Amino acid sequence: MSIENDRTPKPKGETSCIARVRYSNTSTPAAMLASLLLLIAASAPASGLTVQPEEGSKSSAEQAPVLLDPPRTLKSDTRLAATATPKSVNNPAESRSDVDQENQPDKTSPDGGGNGEVRIQPFLPGTTIVQPAAGRSESQPVDQLSGQQAAPASVYVSISVPHRTKAVDSFTAFPFPVKPPKIFKEILPLPTKIKALKGMLVDTGYTTRFSGDLPYPPGGWRWQYAYQAALRHKGGGVPHTILQMYGWADQMANYIQPEVIRLNEAEERRKERYDKAVVEYQKTYFELQNDATRKGLFAVNFRTARKGLLAVRIPAGTWWIAGSRKLPGLFYYWQIPVTLAAGTTESIQLTESNALVIQGGW
Repeated sequence: MSIENDRTPKPKGETSCIARVRYSNTSTPAAMLASLLLLIAASAPASGLTVQPEEGSKSSAEQAPVLLDPPRTLKSDTRLAATATPKSVNNPAESRSDVDQENQPDKTSPDGGGNGEVRIQPFLPGTTIVQPAAGRSESQPVDQLSGQQAAPASVYVSISVPHRTKAVDSFTAFPFPVKPPKIFKEILPLPTKIKALKGMLVDTGYTTRFSGDLPYPPGGWRWQYAYQAALRHKGGGVPHTILQMYGWADQMANYIQPEVIRLNEAEERRKERYDKAVVEYQKTYFELQNDATRKGLFAVNFRTARKGLLAVRIPAGTWWIAGSRKLPGLFYYWQIPVTLAAGTTESIQLTESNALVIQGGW
């Protein structure tokens, strides 16, 4: 046996090499296999190799040319290898069955697909198409706004007291009750006896006449209110001589006594409201303050609005409107709870009657 390589020039693009193998009649199968292996190893241009026996060989099988494909490099992508697996072309039914099995969803999950998704067999090798499972939709944004964060309410405060000279106002809206200011001087009731009233009327009408421009008037502002109300009810003026003063005081006592009683009763109600506010603060302050903190609510200061009003915008809910007016000789303090609805407007008028504390020349 002998091997001859034919390396004649080939057209451009063709690099195969033809080797002619000449067998003798005494060649054994083992020798033939060994020569074939030597031929493969000795072939340098491995793009294509054709083994062709020499004409005149006596074996018909050995005369057929054998084409050896060049070696291929397989990629490590298992998905590509699995996709590139050839299907049977002789049995079309088998091919359709395989395709149907590949397009079936994963039966291991409760909803028919792994992790709630149906994975479709990819059309291109190495790709995966993921579609949402049936019945699933994109999540919508959830509105987590609480009632406290709805449209704010507006509060307007007007102070209607007869004293405003050099006044300084300070008001705040609190989402919890606050401790009222301490009362440094107890407000004593005005006398109601006729004899005591006559003596005070003589002093006020003749001895210590008051023009209304002092921070601390004689008898206090309550007595001055009762005196002016009694004058309006009686009518007439104030005597200018001491001889007329005592008869005038006897008549005025009957007019001023009801006014004094009314003012004393109003002061008693003020004291009851003050004590109630103190008890409410002691019982509910810590609970309501912690609740307001969890809701993100804090105290809000009032600002000056049109026509001398004080205004604030706060969330809906229960609030305590607390504030004071300070001026020479007097101190007012108010604390009024209000319940506000979202988007509403509340107007509060503060007077001496609904003040929680009045100190000074009262």
